[in-house]
Amino acid sequence: LRRVEVTNAIKAAKAAADSGDLITARAILVESQESVISSPAYAADSKTAKALLQDVNEGLECVRSHDMYDSMGGKNTFCQTISSNSQQRSAYTKAGKISMYQSPSSTMAQTTAVHSKSSGIW
Repeated sequence: LRRVEVTNAIKAAKAAADSGDLITARAILVESQESVISSPAYAADSKTAKALLQDVNEGLECVRSHDMYDSMGGKNTFCQTISSNSQQRSAYTKAGKISMYQSPSSTMAQTTAVHSKSSGIW
C-alpha cells in the first residue's frame, strides 16, 4: 500500500466528480478503499493505512450526491485531502500519532503537550 496510489485515486475521483461523473468517482474510491482494506499494512493495524482509509471514506461521503459535492464542501474536502497526501504525512493523522516521522525532541514536546492537556493544565 502506498500513499501515492491512494492520492492518485483521490485525484482521479475528484477529476471525475468535477466533470459531473459521480458514479465513476465513487467506483474509483471504492476500488481504492478495497485496496487499502486488503493491504498488509491495514492488516498489521498501521495508523497510516487507517488514515488513508479514512481519507478515502471521506471522499466517498463527498461524492454521495451532486449537492454534497457542489454545495456542501465536497470539492474543498477533496482539495485538502489531495494536498495533505501529496506531501509526506505529518506526525499526527486522523488515526493517531505516527512516531516514525518524529524526531526525539518532537516526540517529547508532543507527549508533554498531550499530558498537560489531559491533566487539565492549559
